[in-house]
Amino acid sequence: GMTVKKGDLLISGIYQTASGVVSASARGEVRGRVRRTVEVCQPLFEVVKDYGKRSILGISVNFFGREIKLFKSGGKSEGEYDIIKRKEEIALPGGLRLPIVITREYALPYTERRVPLTEEEAARAARLRLNGELVTALADAEVLAESLRGELTDEGFWLRCDVDCVTDIAAPLAYQSDLLGG
Repeated sequence: GMTVKKGDLLISGIYQTASGVVSASARGEVRGRVRRTVEVCQPLFEVVKDYGKRSILGISVNFFGREIKLFKSGGKSEGEYDIIKRKEEIALPGGLRLPIVITREYALPYTERRVPLTEEEAARAARLRLNGELVTALADAEVLAESLRGELTDEGFWLRCDVDCVTDIAAPLAYQSDLLGG
């Protein structure tokens, strides 16, 4: 129920006695009601990858924990590409796995293109992005109330969420000896 400001010392193991300053172990949690604002902007387009034909970069065999490279391509693929690794365990009929793993590595080239979004699609995409941001921002908080505001601009669809929550507001000090002057 107290009002505090940034920098106020709220929990301390240091206290004054008749014989001087005493240092003791102190632990605690300081929870406060705060307002957090999370804002995202979804452009009115999304980037889509158009994939080309994959090319093999290498093949290796892991035999009893020892890797043997069977093939490695001489150079890197041109342009932008994703790297895909596929591992295949060798098993006997009946499911008994052998200590052999074959790994194939591929380059999957792609080109990117922009696909326009409608206002509704941009709003939906912004909400998904905002939800992800809120999960991170409010991981340690108890939400009391939230207000959501959206706006379409030339940049894209802006979505802003103001959240009133209760969360730990304490920032532990690295060195308590600083308080004792030592």
